[in-house]
Formats: sequence, structure tokens, C-alpha cells
Amino acid sequence: MDSPYQLPDDFLALPRPTIQKQIIDFKTTDLPDYEGYFACILDNVLSANECADLIKAAKAQTNGEWEQATIKVGFGMQEVDPESRLCGRIIWDNKDLASRIWARCRNHVPEILELKDRPQITGGGQLMKDWTFRLIGLNDSMRFLRYFDGNYFRPHFDATYRRKDGAISFLTLHLYLNEPDEDSLLEGGATSFHSLDWSGRHLDVMPKVGRVLLFQQKGLLHSGADVTKGVKFTMRTDVMYKKSS
Repeated sequence: MDSPYQLPDDFLALPRPTIQKQIIDFKTTDLPDYEGYFACILDNVLSANECADLIKAAKAQTNGEWEQATIKVGFGMQEVDPESRLCGRIIWDNKDLASRIWARCRNHVPEILELKDRPQITGGGQLMKDWTFRLIGLNDSMRFLRYFDGNYFRPHFDATYRRKDGAISFLTLHLYLNEPDEDSLLEGGATSFHSLDWSGRHLDVMPKVGRVLLFQQKGLLHSGADVTKGVKFTMRTDVMYKKSS
């Protein structure tokens, strides 16, 4: 019997030569009501080979088994709701890997390394406005997601994640692990930001291998659009902060 696939010790050890950054300026899009909200695209964070290795390693954690992804329903409870969310999921807790992924991103997003007087991101009124939050890394509990033809995640808001040590999330990180090509045959599957008035206005971020999408969790309505052909692989986790002493 073959041993489970493991990532090499030097996985992601070297920096990528060219990472391109695009801040999403919502006021210049069809969603000007989100003016001042934070969302950012980083391209070429991982290579295609690194993404393929990451998919193999995630599958090895569960012997290739994908559970049905759930939604949060309050009071720390989750449930399967295929009307709202239909895709497969593998949860992989790996602090070292999360740190390596974030190391590729960190130097390209100085504007989110410290949050002070950023109520659109942190919320919480005057008290939160006066506090300073410093970014400490990614939530090491990573969600690897598989969307087949017909899978989706309907419009929703991402919930804030709080740890017992006082760390709190304010942003979501999506890492796209494949893109439309002759191997995946992927069509559809954009991450779409939606207007709050449900008028149909939206902004799509398309899957691209090695692309990272970072966006604030507070107030940004978004969805995983239907995959209409092929399969989409992504990884989703939280960007964690701690209040400065």
C-alpha cells in the first residue's frame, strides 16, 4: 500500500518572483455602495504545481474522502443545507502550512497588517474604533473546497471567528487552486460580490490558479457562483488579529 502523499519539507520555502496586486475599488464598479470596503486580489501567489501538490496533500488527510460542507446557524452550531451550500470539504489543521501560505502574501498587503480606526472592517462602535488590532497570521484550520458541476454557495456574509486566546478574524482568504483549462474543463465558479439591495448588481472574481482573494468579513455580501462544467478547487480560511496591549 502506498504511503499518503506528503508535502516536501521545503514546500513554499522560496518567494514567488512576481506577485501582482489589485485593490478592488468598489466605487468604480457596479457596487459603489461598498466604497471604502476592503477587497484585494493577489495573483501568482502559488504556482500551478504548488497548487496541484496542495490538492493532493489535502486529499491525503482524509484518504480522498470529502464531507458535505455545512453552514453556520448560530450558537456555534452548523448544519448541512444543500439549498444554500452544495460542495465538498476537507478541514486540515496545519499551522506550519498556514504560516507558509501567509508568508507569500504578507509583504504585499501592508494596509491590513494593523487596523486602527477602521470601523468598516472591525465594526463595534467607538470602543473598537479606538483599539489597534495587529495581524497575527491565518487561522490554521483551513477549509479545502471542491465544487462539481452544479455546486454553489448562495449569497451570504462570512462570520467572524473568535479563538479562546482572544484572536479574532476580520478578513477571509480564498486561495484558488485551479482554473479553466483543458484538464479541469472548469466553467463558472466565480466568487461574486452582490449589492445589498438584491438588484442583481454584482462583481465577479474568477478562479485563477495561485490567485488569492482577501476581503473583509463585515458587510460584504458574496457567493460562490454555480460551477456549470468541470470541477473547482479552493482553500478558504480566516485572517486573524489580536488587540494590541
